[in-house]
Amino acid sequence: MAFEARDTLQPRLQEARNVERAIAAATLEGKDIAQLAGELDRLQQLKRQATDAQIDLNGRIRAALTPEQYGQLLRLAQSMPDAGPGVIPGKDGMTPAAALVLPDYALISPRHLPHLMNFIGQLSLDAARRQSLEQYADQTVRPNLLPLLREAQQLEQAIGRAVLDGEGQSTVVGQLDRLLQLKRQAAEIHIRCIAQVRQILPADQYSQLLALARETRP
Repeated sequence: MAFEARDTLQPRLQEARNVERAIAAATLEGKDIAQLAGELDRLQQLKRQATDAQIDLNGRIRAALTPEQYGQLLRLAQSMPDAGPGVIPGKDGMTPAAALVLPDYALISPRHLPHLMNFIGQLSLDAARRQSLEQYADQTVRPNLLPLLREAQQLEQAIGRAVLDGEGQSTVVGQLDRLLQLKRQAAEIHIRCIAQVRQILPADQYSQLLALARETRP
């Protein structure tokens, strides 16, 4: 069962990581949502396939163990540290550590596609550009992005609880569809945000901003 899970999951997860990195690189170089639609569709498909495989595997593990053994396995799994938080946009000038953080509930991890707004405060900007960026972040990015990520967090945790309690894939299919929709919407907001930053900043300052983001990338 373990080898089957490895052979099913690992290729999808590796391809998903590769697609994430490709989308991130293309976004930072200036490609827009329309140009990235195919890659975003493929990323959603891979992550859904991986999730379905994990849900199926959990059901088979649960069926193969006694309730006591399954409970022990859950306690062991829940005692392990997670992959660490991702950073979502804080106020201008805040460092990633000080910004509001959530685990990685985005379609594209901040490890691959950073939230550039977190580094704007480290640039020497003129008043007009700074005001333009702050206004875009406050009026367009945060009010739309953060609710999507919070709902994704709540929904993903609810799906996890249901699956661990014994629910199968067919029971949570609607929630899984909604989760992917939320993550896609959040990813598109993130991509548009980067395009706006790129448009507002001169090329040399945009390059400096990317360098700052890469310095803090895990």
